Amino acid sequence: MLSEEELEKTILQRCGDLSKQELDRLIESKLRTSPFLTRLGALLIVLEERNLLDDFPKEKSAERYEFTRISSLTSGLKSVSVVGRVLGFRRFLTSDNRPFWRIRLWDGTGAVDVLVWSDVENLGEISFGDAVAVWNGYVSSPTADRPFVLNAGSRSRVEKLSFCENLPDLDFSRLRLAEDFTAGPRTVDFSAVVVLNTGARRKKDDVKCLELVVSDGFREVLFTAWREWADALANVSEGTRFVAASAEVKGDELQTGFGTIITVMDQDREVFEKALSRSFDKLFLKIVGVGLDGLLVATDGADLKKLVAPEAGAGVDVIVERAFVIYRRGVPHIYGKSFQHAEKHLKTPEFQGSLDEVDGRHHAGLVRCRVLRKTPLAEMATRYGLKKVVSLWVEHMGKTYACSAWGAAAERIDGVGPGEEISLAFIKVKRNNYGEVELSIDGHSYIDA
Repeated sequence: MLSEEELEKTILQRCGDLSKQELDRLIESKLRTSPFLTRLGALLIVLEERNLLDDFPKEKSAERYEFTRISSLTSGLKSVSVVGRVLGFRRFLTSDNRPFWRIRLWDGTGAVDVLVWSDVENLGEISFGDAVAVWNGYVSSPTADRPFVLNAGSRSRVEKLSFCENLPDLDFSRLRLAEDFTAGPRTVDFSAVVVLNTGARRKKDDVKCLELVVSDGFREVLFTAWREWADALANVSEGTRFVAASAEVKGDELQTGFGTIITVMDQDREVFEKALSRSFDKLFLKIVGVGLDGLLVATDGADLKKLVAPEAGAGVDVIVERAFVIYRRGVPHIYGKSFQHAEKHLKTPEFQGSLDEVDGRHHAGLVRCRVLRKTPLAEMATRYGLKKVVSLWVEHMGKTYACSAWGAAAERIDGVGPGEEISLAFIKVKRNNYGEVELSIDGHSYIDA
């Protein structure tokens, strides 16, 4: 590894037009461009600008740089150099058909997406875990609501390294699922094993999605793949391990996003069997009806759940084998392998308590109430655009509650007249600024009117 003195001597010897004072001023100007750039790094940039860097063995070049830790990157930095291991990579085309790479790099302190715009072909073949160095990149944020990226442009260099002394090894234990997604960043990198593949389906807006129950061997979560990733993972067999880089966090769930990169790997039967040991061998349920989101509403006789399964008629008893209970938005969702009819004669529970003691999404039985009065169907501007809404007042257990119905729920409630009784499930119970209880019915709710 060359020292600063050796690099400085080399530059002065090979650049006859450059004096010691001029070199010092040039280095100082480069140091002012980034608080993380060292004098050694500035000297190497001068070498690169004067086409002298190729005179040194490329395999050793990574050791001569003072690389910036990925966790220290912030939007707006220039002349940044990082080194990391590949979590995922994908090739794209620009609008004018120019190729570029998106590579997710991790160095033990954090991870960042690298966009390689120039010399794409020189990068060669890379795989998960390979060491890749980026010299002279710049950090930017595409939009305010997306994480920043490290750009490698025409003045940058990206290279796969055969070794990197100070870079930690990458294994699956470093990519475990977090215990609480809501307390962490908006995007995560993780590795998991497919425990249950529900198959691709189309949503009401004709967007394709695929729901997977996945496990890291310690816990099971739901991972939703959208659009092209739904197609790519549709036939992935259970027990297959994969790595998802830059997956988006949505509440207590994970999903693919704009920058997500997925790498499918080999079978991991050990983790798969551990996950199966935590599933329900057989779960007996009664189908209550169909929710506004198209999912079946079911009960085990104790409370209400949502069942992700083929359509079944109301009142039918079923057995769900190899069932996993995944909580979404505070509601238990049942994902299972097979469904058979049964004769258990389960009763649908009704909520007899006080809604004043409830907080959040309610699923402890049907809430039977009477509509006292309501407003006509209207449209309201929200941060999600125009939404249909109906305001109504309902009576439950002798007390009146203000309630609002949104979207499909508003259309359903619009056909209910004052004095009629309705049964509700999965409503949101919240409190206004005065501490008063208010109810909200939305697309995730169930209405029996």
